[in-house]
Amino acid sequence: MMITLRAIIVVLLQIGWIPSVYTNAAYEVNFLTNSRSVSESDGMINIALNITGGSGFTLVQLSATDGTAIMGMDYNLLTTTTGDGNVLVEIIDDNINEEAESFNISITSCVDQITNDVCTVGSIDTIEITIEATFEVNFLTNSRSVSESDGMINIALNITGGSGFTLVQLSATDGTAIMGMDYNLLTTTTGDGNVLVEIIDDNINEEAESFNISITSCVDQITNDVCTVGS
Repeated sequence: MMITLRAIIVVLLQIGWIPSVYTNAAYEVNFLTNSRSVSESDGMINIALNITGGSGFTLVQLSATDGTAIMGMDYNLLTTTTGDGNVLVEIIDDNINEEAESFNISITSCVDQITNDVCTVGSIDTIEITIEATFEVNFLTNSRSVSESDGMINIALNITGGSGFTLVQLSATDGTAIMGMDYNLLTTTTGDGNVLVEIIDDNINEEAESFNISITSCVDQITNDVCTVGS
């Protein structure tokens, strides 16, 4: 049979070998901050509590209150009772273009599981979580092989979030392939997520050549929000 540290402490307290030194004014639980911003793409997030005093075995009860973010649609509070000071929250990506949304998590009660002392809930008893909609643009892959005989090729961008009217700026950098001789970047600005490139067949027997196309900036044409360029 495994004997836990908690069980040993309880027995020692009961027989008087350890004085009850945990009841004091410094026994307090609160959040480390009263606000936090997250992204819809974050998925699971952890919120740490600050526990001062007590025996080290504090049970904390929590509750969530909807703001513009709705439980079950935009988030889920997975931890309503914690014994280790960690609160797990699921952030749901609904793939809807929307403004930032928020909800609150509050500490409702806390008690020492060893001494049964009730702790004080500190001044930061509630944290506001703001969910920022994901607005990101990147390529679907970081490399692609083509043939000189392919002529015109299209490279699709992956656009997440936004109003559906995202303007993306692009640039090309020569490697062993030279702009104007081996290829031409025909799309330096795109509003539909497609990038057109001309591959030039120079009819020369040569090694494989390469060049790079990069996303330099992106902005929502309706909201003027600047997107994040993904990895």
